[in-house]
Amino acid sequence: MNLRIPKLNAYQIILIVLTVILVIACIAATLIYFPSLPDKIPAHYGINGEVDRYGGKGSAITLPIINLALFIMFAFFILSPKILENPNTRKPLNPRFRPLIAKETLNLLIESGFMCALLMDYMQIFILTQAPLKQAGVWIIVGLLLAVSIIRSARLAKYV
Repeated sequence: MNLRIPKLNAYQIILIVLTVILVIACIAATLIYFPSLPDKIPAHYGINGEVDRYGGKGSAITLPIINLALFIMFAFFILSPKILENPNTRKPLNPRFRPLIAKETLNLLIESGFMCALLMDYMQIFILTQAPLKQAGVWIIVGLLLAVSIIRSARLAKYV
């Protein structure tokens, strides 16, 4: 597979750096808190923010692993010119729109990766501190992720 680093603007670089910081912070916090965790920790929260399932201490590494895997997946997509420049469409594409499609797709991937890392970190805080999950934070992050996806998809639809 042919991978290359796309040209990034300051906004994109800042979001990528913040995403890397979030992924590292999630892993570091887990490593720091892990020795002091009890044998039984929250593994899942219900819609009301209360713990509805407990897991063993080892389940604390689940979100950092998912966080890292998502980061690697988004990085792969960002580095793949075929993904950035070739949307999945049946219509023939106007070649002059390819750079615009690549720009919008790149922004969508970077913003989505950042918000996924933010969501994983937010939830991991509550697992490590064993506090009831504050649902408002989850809904705000998920709402932002959906809003960005809808806005970027609508902008992409102009070109395909």
